[in-house]
Amino acid sequence: MAMIRPLPNCLSNQVNHSREPVSAFHKHSLAFIVMNEHLSIHRPSRSITILDLRDSPWVDGPGRTILDCAESLQGQGFRFLIGTFVHVSGEESAYVTEARRRNLEVVLLQESGQFDWRILTQLRAIMDSKHIDVVHTHDPRTNVIGLICAWLQGKPVVTTVHG
Repeated sequence: MAMIRPLPNCLSNQVNHSREPVSAFHKHSLAFIVMNEHLSIHRPSRSITILDLRDSPWVDGPGRTILDCAESLQGQGFRFLIGTFVHVSGEESAYVTEARRRNLEVVLLQESGQFDWRILTQLRAIMDSKHIDVVHTHDPRTNVIGLICAWLQGKPVVTTVHG
């Protein structure tokens, strides 16, 4: 019988030391983890590189959750890159400033306006140069852009619906 448990601190110390099957559900990020005697977690020989792509410039609830998860899982078999949009003028947002303060790697997608399709070329180049394994999107625009680029690169996409 599977048990449902909330994931503490964004999975940071969730370990199943018993042999009992465990299902965990985190209602804020809609993330599921299922472990039982037939399923084990495979640890790759290198870190899994995740590009967390977000459109919003604020450190609000979702922004804080993204940064908290990246910070707590960084170096535990995961490498996080915080990707966000910045106008070509180069002014950084509070979200970027906070990510840098937490020593997270930040990648900036420069745009001249909201519908600057050159972002697709930039994102594909970043995915190649940074060896991205998974694209994680968080809002409507990043869902579309992330899905297109990940599909073209043959990479999986995970999206989180906040709110």
